[in-house]
Amino acid sequence: MGRPRAGHRSARRGLTGPDARLRAELVAGQLLGLGATLSLHRPDGASSHASAERLADLYAPGLQRLIDGA
Repeated sequence: MGRPRAGHRSARRGLTGPDARLRAELVAGQLLGLGATLSLHRPDGASSHASAERLADLYAPGLQRLIDGA
């Protein structure tokens, strides 16, 4: 599978506990997914009507759960 890139290693080092590596990969996947969704910005899409704060309020709990390992 090859050696992980430096940024990926840094993210993994920041997480501890069970499944830290898997959780780091899932966090990266969620952030990439959010970025892809927002970059495909559709004028009639739901994200076009939501503020950045609202998107963060909705997205943050899932990310935090992965970060905390809860």
